[in-house]
Amino acid sequence: MKKIITLLVLLVSIYSYSQDAVDIVTPQQSPFNAGQNIEGWVQGSVNEPTGKVTFSEPLATINARTVSYNVALGYSGKAAFDIGSYTNKFAPTSTVGVGFSMFTPKIVVDNKNTGTREDDVFYLQDGATNSKLLCTSRTVITPATRGPVIWEFEAEKYVPWKIQYYKSSFDIINGVIQEVPLDYWKITTDQGIQYYYGRTQNARENIVAWGNWIGSSKRAGGQQQTIVWNVSRIQDQWGNNIRFEYELQESTIGGVKQTEASYLKKIISSTGEHIAFTYENKNSAEYYEPHKEQVEPDAYQERYEKKALRYVDSYNSENSLIYRHSLAYTLVNNSSSSDKKRYLQSITRENNAGEILPGKSFEYHTSGSFKGGLKKIHYPLGGSATYHYTNKALFSNVANRYTGSRPDNSDYTYYAMVSKDNYSLKFYKSKTSVGGLYTFKVNRSSWNGKNWVEDEYVIPDIIRDEYPNGQIWLENFQAVFGKDYYAFLYTNGVYSNIHLFHLKPNGHYWESRYLTKLIVGGGTPSLLSGDNFVAIGTHLNGTIYRYIWDGEDSWKSDLIQQGPGQYYYGATNNFILSLNEDGGIDMKTNAIHEDNYYIHYLDLENKWNTKSWSAAADPFIAGIEKPSYFYPENSMSGFVADDNPEFYLRWDTDYNLLVPDNIFGAHLDANPIIPTGSGMAVLQSYFYQAPLFFNRFNGIEWKGFIPLSSAHYSKPAYGEDIMTFQNQGGANSAGYAMYDPNSNSWTYDKELVTYPWYQSNDKLTGITRDFLIVSDKIYKYSNTSLFPVLDTTMPYDNVFTYTDGLGHAFVKLASHTISGNTASTVFQQGMYYYVNRSTNQVTGIDVGKMNNLAGPNLLAGRTPFMSPKTMWLRNDGSSFNTYLHRIIDDKVNNLVKDIVVDNIQINDGKGEVRKIQYTYSDPNSDPNNTSTFYGTVTIQNKGYGNGAIGTIEKKYNTGVKDIRFAGLLLEEHAKNKSNVSLTIKKNNWRKYKVSSLSYAIKLGTTTNSQNLNGAMVTNEVTNTYSWPYYLNTLTTRKNSLGQIEKTITKYAYDQYSFMKEGNFVSQPYEVISQIDGKVISVGRTVWVKNSNSKVYASQIWSGTSTSNLRKSYEVSRINSYGQVEESNNGKGQYNTIIYGLNYRYPILSLSNTRYNTFIDNLDVSMNSLQAMNVSGLKTELSKLYTKLPNTMIEITSYDDEGKIVKKIDNRQEEINYYYDSFNRLDYITDHDDNMLKKNIYNYKSN
Repeated sequence: MKKIITLLVLLVSIYSYSQDAVDIVTPQQSPFNAGQNIEGWVQGSVNEPTGKVTFSEPLATINARTVSYNVALGYSGKAAFDIGSYTNKFAPTSTVGVGFSMFTPKIVVDNKNTGTREDDVFYLQDGATNSKLLCTSRTVITPATRGPVIWEFEAEKYVPWKIQYYKSSFDIINGVIQEVPLDYWKITTDQGIQYYYGRTQNARENIVAWGNWIGSSKRAGGQQQTIVWNVSRIQDQWGNNIRFEYELQESTIGGVKQTEASYLKKIISSTGEHIAFTYENKNSAEYYEPHKEQVEPDAYQERYEKKALRYVDSYNSENSLIYRHSLAYTLVNNSSSSDKKRYLQSITRENNAGEILPGKSFEYHTSGSFKGGLKKIHYPLGGSATYHYTNKALFSNVANRYTGSRPDNSDYTYYAMVSKDNYSLKFYKSKTSVGGLYTFKVNRSSWNGKNWVEDEYVIPDIIRDEYPNGQIWLENFQAVFGKDYYAFLYTNGVYSNIHLFHLKPNGHYWESRYLTKLIVGGGTPSLLSGDNFVAIGTHLNGTIYRYIWDGEDSWKSDLIQQGPGQYYYGATNNFILSLNEDGGIDMKTNAIHEDNYYIHYLDLENKWNTKSWSAAADPFIAGIEKPSYFYPENSMSGFVADDNPEFYLRWDTDYNLLVPDNIFGAHLDANPIIPTGSGMAVLQSYFYQAPLFFNRFNGIEWKGFIPLSSAHYSKPAYGEDIMTFQNQGGANSAGYAMYDPNSNSWTYDKELVTYPWYQSNDKLTGITRDFLIVSDKIYKYSNTSLFPVLDTTMPYDNVFTYTDGLGHAFVKLASHTISGNTASTVFQQGMYYYVNRSTNQVTGIDVGKMNNLAGPNLLAGRTPFMSPKTMWLRNDGSSFNTYLHRIIDDKVNNLVKDIVVDNIQINDGKGEVRKIQYTYSDPNSDPNNTSTFYGTVTIQNKGYGNGAIGTIEKKYNTGVKDIRFAGLLLEEHAKNKSNVSLTIKKNNWRKYKVSSLSYAIKLGTTTNSQNLNGAMVTNEVTNTYSWPYYLNTLTTRKNSLGQIEKTITKYAYDQYSFMKEGNFVSQPYEVISQIDGKVISVGRTVWVKNSNSKVYASQIWSGTSTSNLRKSYEVSRINSYGQVEESNNGKGQYNTIIYGLNYRYPILSLSNTRYNTFIDNLDVSMNSLQAMNVSGLKTELSKLYTKLPNTMIEITSYDDEGKIVKKIDNRQEEINYYYDSFNRLDYITDHDDNMLKKNIYNYKSN
């Protein structure tokens, strides 16, 4: 099962207009017809704090009266360099070419490979607001009630939106209340605009789940589960809407459809217009299919795109083609002829007659250091922009890049270490003891993007320890290590102390909590952990202490009492498994059982729930008298039960225990079960680590395999559906067992590679997702063969192998000299291996004579020295020095660089070339090294020739203290060519904790200084935001005269309850302006909810104080589409606007006349009026000049595409608009056909 993480680029803009009439003018022209001056657009195409080219390329716009959606291509320079450099296996090209993508809003889920929704994490991805979604509440529906089951969410990056997931609905069907699935999302913005995600079948992308398990299988019996909800409708409260249709690329998994890719097919306006998308098939060398061992349908749930966008066609309401955008591409061999990249070569626009305008074309770097990057844009009018890049050296990624002061370890000796992606820990033990009790301290190394920051924590408990000579190691001490947290537990008698540490969301600082004297009773408690919690399970008194990170800055704690007994635990993901082998009264049901089983799980709201499994387990699991052990993975758990066979426990999506699976038979209870997360489980010898029994779950049942003979010191390695081992049956060989989900069978070979007798105790195998190491051989995975194929033979003997399980391996190489029955070992080198993403080749980096750093196995195992991003090594020899490496771009000891725009040359098409020069300094990379931000960016406009006409120096927040602020503008300083300051602008940003789940970053204070006659004049603006929606409620300005100007805003939701109901929360009710505390003006908007439950602004009042207000505007009629048809100025003067062409456009403006008067003087019905053409409208509406002589009348006529073709003013004088075949304004005439204006469009080559 491959997990796909989508990287998003901002490429769509969505607008909604107010209820007032939209002023329709000649349609906005395509950017292909941009004017001669392209400098502003070009300069805006650089994301200055990152130095990357980033822009949006509009293609089409579709409207549904007050709702609009823009179709655009987005370009990301950062993504382009990766996609252009890496093979399609690691970075496939989108449907629109390298660097470009066409994005539609969506909600995606990380389902943890489980069928339940309780452990899911949802993300909103709409370009402008990309955020994790956190559940705040859920509707409780009982069988006796009816209605939808709605889950409420809040965005982690706060927006004042109502976010709801409609899970299902309880309705009466055939006289019985039944639950009907809904499975869609509804997001209502603060303007009341509603976005629906996944409300139609093809707007949902699916995988196949078998109950609570998700994996690779061909077995029937699975069900579709949604993993992506694409936007399916945008609408306002009036029903004006835009709908989205998709084409799904699907495969069949056990007879159930699974989505490989989704393509936007059509966007449809409720007024009849639509945009259609046509795709062509990609060359097979353009995409990488992970599994081709068998012709589809196969067992693998894969995601990859086989199509590329070719045309974007816009149609009017009569289903006639208006224009077409054609996308042309160039295919370029990347790493080989079987690995091609598609580059967008040009975008052209043609009319419905097939005539083509000159297009916009693109050139790229297809080789060299800037491979994949955009080189040049050619504009239709003859201009061009050429991008020049530079590869900035950031730092040399050598070991031990520490900054700042480091702890003094002179009184301690090294004990152990742990490596995780977000931190690395090194444990030290005091050199002296008191009665055999030692002090331990922990040095924590946190990576800040370019350096390690080290601090220390002395564990306040003194601990008995005899390592390495005695049998007692860290007595009564336990530790757990999570992705961004860790915890220590020390127990002394009936009390325990717990130390909790968590990385804050700012990405740099840590929060800790120390709790003492927790009553745990007798026996040894268990320290447990999952994705977002730490817990202490007591052995005898049944208490579980639980700690949940609140997402911002603290641990929340509670406890649950299970009752006395003898308890054994297991935990992972979002749950804790608990067994009370003494049995007795069940804490949930009050029934009495020989043994009590519970599952405690965190639900989607991050609340603890408990379910009893006692009754379900009783018929299948005999009474337990001795210790028993859980071996959990996300969707199920191995269970080694005393006096029982070894079971696998599975549960449904509601955490109810299913019939336990007896899949191994009875074995020694000391033998562990090793789960791999893919459904494969191996019963392993506790002493030799030899595989005793292989099993693989396929969604319905288990497929087992028993090896032919036992092993001696097996030293296993595990991967997805594969295990390697050594010394099987006493042979000096390494073998493997592999499960094939296509055939539901096992392949077993105990002698894949043989090795000399003197290497039988060496750890010789390791597995990553890309390659396999067996002895001195490296095998690379292929998509055409289930087992990897031999790729490389190492230059020396492999004497130790370790991998991070994903893509990296460390190998110690040595040579041997044989003398009789002895062999001497000479260490040659340490090698770090990875797959080069640009070539698909396994590549090695010589790290010198380095060993892996080791320690006792109490702390995350004996070899926790390596994670996907961190690696601890030590020197070889008698001296002891440690080296902490950061793995960046899969490499160590590399020079880390960042490609940025150096300058842009702009050719205006007339032979004049000007240059914009960029200079970057103060770089800071985020802790994951995914982005680099520059604190100072200087933009120098060279003008025509070599001289500079001035500079702008900008300072940005680089996220050095809080990564959430990275990229925000702090200061902008403009200077002329003489280096004299012209303007200075300074911004101060603030972070608000909106709730325990979300935060908001707002602009607090802005200071503007301007050079006036040699003196800098300064004014300051301060914004204040208030709970609960954190809208701007107060703006304070200090002007150049020293006066304090204030703008106080009150919002309508505080005055009208119905505003909150529709989530109209950003609409103002009252705006008060003050100078030095004196009110100078007041504006008030009155909002109403009509009989059809529609909300709109009904009146506007203004005055010099709240007690002196006069009505200046009032809506007296609004139609069912939200269009104001009649309004007045509060003094009896009325204006009427009439909409035509299916109420799409304002065709008639009547001043000093009411709507009903118009109706009384209209000779046809309103329905007939909607269907009239230009000629008919002119004839019918012109009658009003005679019938309503005291009315100011203006008539506007449109064609089917919404272009203005005629205007008739109050004097009945006509202005006619004529367009060419590309819908561009050609010329304008008056009523006597005199030409008033003529446009001539010329194009030229560069």
